[in-house]
Amino acid sequence: MRPLTQLLLAALFVSALCADTITLKNGDRISGKILTTDESAVVVKTEYAGEVKIDLAAIVSLTSDVPLNVVLKSGEQSRGKVSVAGDAIQVEGGPVGKLADLTALRDDDNQKAWQREEERQHHPK
Repeated sequence: MRPLTQLLLAALFVSALCADTITLKNGDRISGKILTTDESAVVVKTEYAGEVKIDLAAIVSLTSDVPLNVVLKSGEQSRGKVSVAGDAIQVEGGPVGKLADLTALRDDDNQKAWQREEERQHHPK
């Protein structure tokens, strides 16, 4: 039974390492997979609470372990691992803009769904 317990703990540890992390102003940390954002909130899928919507104003920092699609109000788009500290957004180590300029962060699945919907709206059959 002991090897099984060790294996389970190792799996939990590895899954915790492969998670996006959001730190809130009150000090709480939320780990999970960032799915999408809009101009006011971030949606994170957690193992323990399902999908959680977090107000952007409550976030102190955010880091993604997987590439996300970033869209700014200026129309500029980029893709890469994202980090937000204070009001600065960085993608793969380079500054992109300010949090106030953020229009959307999307994982690849949500980006594809958004692109399909854009195509459907602009080119109806």
